Amino acid sequence: MPRRKKKEAKPEISPRERWEKVAKLAHELFVARGRRHGHDFEDWLKAEKIIDSQYVVKKEK
Repeated sequence: MPRRKKKEAKPEISPRERWEKVAKLAHELFVARGRRHGHDFEDWLKAEKIIDSQYVVKKEK
């Protein structure tokens, strides 16, 4: 039976922190692409995917 790799717990962030991280990364992607306009939605989705792979969003009470 193959061994399963243990999943490391992702750090938790608030929804506000998630939004801030996604916005910052989306802007970095825009800059890295040479500041060419017209791809903001794609940059945002890519940033969300990256951030969501690194963090878990805390549930609001």
